[in-house]
Amino acid sequence: MKALLGEGDEAAHVAAVAAALADSDSVQVNADANAVKRLFPVPTDDPALSRTVRAAQFLGDASRAGVRAKFEVCGAVENVRFCRNLADDERPYDGSCFVVFAEDAGAEAALAAAAKGEIIGDMGPAGVTTLAEHFDNFTKRRLGMKKKREGGDGGDGEGESDRTAKKRKAEVEPFDENFAKGLVLKISGLEGKEKDREAIKAACEPFGGVGWVEYQRDEPHALIRFNEAAEAAAAAAAPVALEGVEPPVGASVLEGDEERAYWLRKHEDTQKRKGKGGKGRKGGKGGGKGRKGGKGRR
Repeated sequence: MKALLGEGDEAAHVAAVAAALADSDSVQVNADANAVKRLFPVPTDDPALSRTVRAAQFLGDASRAGVRAKFEVCGAVENVRFCRNLADDERPYDGSCFVVFAEDAGAEAALAAAAKGEIIGDMGPAGVTTLAEHFDNFTKRRLGMKKKREGGDGGDGEGESDRTAKKRKAEVEPFDENFAKGLVLKISGLEGKEKDREAIKAACEPFGGVGWVEYQRDEPHALIRFNEAAEAAAAAAAPVALEGVEPPVGASVLEGDEERAYWLRKHEDTQKRKGKGGKGRKGGKGGGKGRKGGKGRR
């Protein structure tokens, strides 16, 4: 303020500022001319709300008279209030303004013309919105920025902190000891056998529905999860014939610690995938999709 007014009598400075603000449409000076406040506490309380539109797309050299002339085709214009870019120290004109009509009909005509795609002066229809809509969008943007600073999402209803908490909860979800028992068949004796997951699955399917096959080439055994315990038991009770494998391989249903270890490993794998956004491994040796380079566990 001193830079603008220079050195001199403080009372004279106060009087000069008060005089400059006398015609402001944003603030008003009190009766003692020593304090100011907003003319309207919040935009939604503006008595001219229903007859005001926000107009954009103007060039930096636009004038109030030029804007007024464009909108007077819609109705008598009472005032034009230019908007400034408050994020810039120079506070330059941001290419938009509020056009206050003398009557609601003027604002309605401007909005109707915009809705029909008509040109107001040389301005396209996208540049006209209601004052209420403008401030609603402005408020949402401000809230979004605040949420983003605080670690939020910016307006989708669930902040980053919420998602992180859910993700963390999923990662530490306890292992359920009440897993379904008797579903997993272990086929052994596969050392040196050039078999793949599809062949093993095909050999087991006559006994029932196969939900999962876990096998990597060169491993001595495969684990097959059936949909029902009776199906796994039936496969274990009969020789599981794999084409080209002599003698027939052995088969047994997992029990006790070995069965628990299988389900615990599956649980840990699920938690790891959740921690990576649901992405699993990318391929491997063996059947199915595993680590990159071939077919892997499944």
